[in-house]
Amino acid sequence: MAPAPNAAAGSRKPGRSVRLAALLALALAAGTAAAAPAAAAPPPGTPVPDRIASTGNTFFDTVTHLEFLPRGANYVRLAGPAGAPWHSTFEPGLYDSAGAGRMLNFLKTASGYNTVRVFVDSGGTGLGHGIGANPVGPGGLRAAYLDGLADFVSQAAANGIYVMLSADSVPFNRYYDDWVAKVPGAPFPDATDFNSYYLDPGWILAKQAYLQNLTTLLESRLGAYRTAILAYETDNEVFFHTDELPFSQGAGRYTLHATGDTYDMGTPAGRQNLLQDGLAKYANAAVQAVHAADAQALVTVGLGTNFAVGKAGQTGLPVRCDAGPSCPTVPLYKYWYPGDPVTVAAKSAIDFVDMHVYPQGGGYSIAADLASSGVPNLSKPFMLGELGADKTVYPDIRVAAVDMRTKQVQSCAVGRGAKGWLFFTYDSDIVVPNLGNQGRYYSLLDPDGSGIINGALAPVRNPSPCG
Repeated sequence: MAPAPNAAAGSRKPGRSVRLAALLALALAAGTAAAAPAAAAPPPGTPVPDRIASTGNTFFDTVTHLEFLPRGANYVRLAGPAGAPWHSTFEPGLYDSAGAGRMLNFLKTASGYNTVRVFVDSGGTGLGHGIGANPVGPGGLRAAYLDGLADFVSQAAANGIYVMLSADSVPFNRYYDDWVAKVPGAPFPDATDFNSYYLDPGWILAKQAYLQNLTTLLESRLGAYRTAILAYETDNEVFFHTDELPFSQGAGRYTLHATGDTYDMGTPAGRQNLLQDGLAKYANAAVQAVHAADAQALVTVGLGTNFAVGKAGQTGLPVRCDAGPSCPTVPLYKYWYPGDPVTVAAKSAIDFVDMHVYPQGGGYSIAADLASSGVPNLSKPFMLGELGADKTVYPDIRVAAVDMRTKQVQSCAVGRGAKGWLFFTYDSDIVVPNLGNQGRYYSLLDPDGSGIINGALAPVRNPSPCG
């Protein structure tokens, strides 16, 4: 799992029922940011990537109408303390344009990949980093950060690589605080910390503003290269926390502000339905925001599996999990419950679902891992936006390489089949080995430079990802 930002919603205590449809529509119709100057046209002879779309269970090229299967890696740069790292990939003063160009060229030219996934650090003025840090420009975003991000996507486009942007959280600055406050009574006290991002109407409105601003300001810099953005991802991994409100109350009723529907918090069914409906409404709001800036853009959401956090399935979010056979042994995850991919696919306008898997020992099955979150029942495409090899599970990198290829092939038989695979990561165990446990995972470019895992996964060696 990629490291989360070192800021949490709990530092702003984010409900009484408020109907928001009119407010959301007005906010989006009014626009949230002034567009940046249009980017210069690509150099003569430079191909502009075709737009990728999805229909049914397939990604396809809108010009050739051929199926498109995303294959590639996550590209990660981190900074900060080991216990609270943040994504520094596009941080002004730290962004390495030349290094990014070499990576993109290697992915395409040497290996045959077509996609890279990156993380946008929302940051904020109090944190001193990220797209939301000072000096804040139009849309509450830092122009220099957007410039670096646009440079990366432009280089990717020139290399024939598509970019998937993961945009966690909301920038922590006054601009987005003001968006939260546009909802009467917000922030609401009945959804706290991480749960507030998905249930509190003020935070949802701020997230809409952020996604629309990010899409508008980035694409105006990219010009024709905007089609190199494969998708905007609302969150790296959505988790609801049962040690935070409203799930921690364990009794009474909770009203979902987006709909006015109420849920019995004293029953597993009530809590599970709230998770599912709340995430679907949040996802619809996010899609609406991106499409207000780019009606053709794909939008996705990142999700871990129940299995990964020690849960057997959609278990109704038990309020306490301190001991017993169903309680995970990793303390960090005992109150974490991932969003439900089946519901968000069926009840929202999300285009596809991005699932993350990290094979474990002891007879691990990727089919069982994905089935713990209902992936075989998905009504829309899913991809493995993170597929990683833990060194404690695979002491021998050669075994890891073979099994990564095996797990990729096996994912093709889950449900209607995975439609994309992005290895985690390109090289972070080399670049940031002691920061945020990144050294725990093998990368495509393993430290001795032999590229064993890349040799197993690269399309130039294995043209058929399911063969």
